[in-house]
Amino acid sequence: MVTGIGGNIHNFPAWSFRSFRGRIKTIEMKSGPLSAEGPLRDKKILNEVDTVVAVSVRDNGNMLELGLKAIADKKEVFVIPPPDNSKYFEGNRKLLKAGIKTLNIEIQLPEPKKSKPIFAENSPSSDCIWHFTKRSTCPWPGQSLDEYFESLIDNEPGSSHSALDALNRILQEKCIRASKKLIKGKYPVVCFTACSPKKLMGMKQYRAALLRWNYEPFGIGIPIEIAKSVGIKPVKYLSPEQYSGIKPEERFLYQKHLPPEIDYSAEQEWRHLGDLNLSNISNKDIFTYCENF
Repeated sequence: MVTGIGGNIHNFPAWSFRSFRGRIKTIEMKSGPLSAEGPLRDKKILNEVDTVVAVSVRDNGNMLELGLKAIADKKEVFVIPPPDNSKYFEGNRKLLKAGIKTLNIEIQLPEPKKSKPIFAENSPSSDCIWHFTKRSTCPWPGQSLDEYFESLIDNEPGSSHSALDALNRILQEKCIRASKKLIKGKYPVVCFTACSPKKLMGMKQYRAALLRWNYEPFGIGIPIEIAKSVGIKPVKYLSPEQYSGIKPEERFLYQKHLPPEIDYSAEQEWRHLGDLNLSNISNKDIFTYCENF
């Protein structure tokens, strides 16, 4: 098995394979922008392997080109039949037309042990800002990679790290963990929105590049006045040229704004610098939002 240095989705099969004494060859890549690194990584991996399985290949992309090259190089190539007519499988269809063999896989999974939702007993009587949770393919804070993967193998409740799992963890820990992802300056922040849950769910879209939805219907709300009292502030939607004019202590609030190409102002984002300790907020001022329960 050959594995690239990448996200945990890719590391999991390598970890599983290695755990059963399989041989792993790691393709080392220099750090850099993913858009620049990806094609080189994919090319190096396909040069190393004997068998290629195309799972989801888009049209006119790097993977389609490499798949056709693998055929020319006399490698063994298989294609998973497209499950639908979406653009994410147009490359699969082209590879099938090129005469590549079909690989049909039957997967039987145990019934997942889903988390039970934890609900707040009261409903908001004033305007709130909301923190919506997302699914994750990474360990929880403080959880090792081995512990995370072993929880998946054992099918432990909450091991899927779904958006509901994340919400339950927040309520159990009484803490919302900060993240530096996609924040200029790598400030650790907790993000909120002043949009109502109904409005935000109306902006829901699937982000194929991230393998997840941009919003999921699980969140925690805090009245705006309470939020202000614990240091949660509205984001500053500004151009890159205006960044240097922001006070250093408020730069965690910066969000790039170059409409119409780059415009996230509809999200009405607020941020808290660092982890947010919910123990500092009365239970009567903490609300949960869960759809379909």
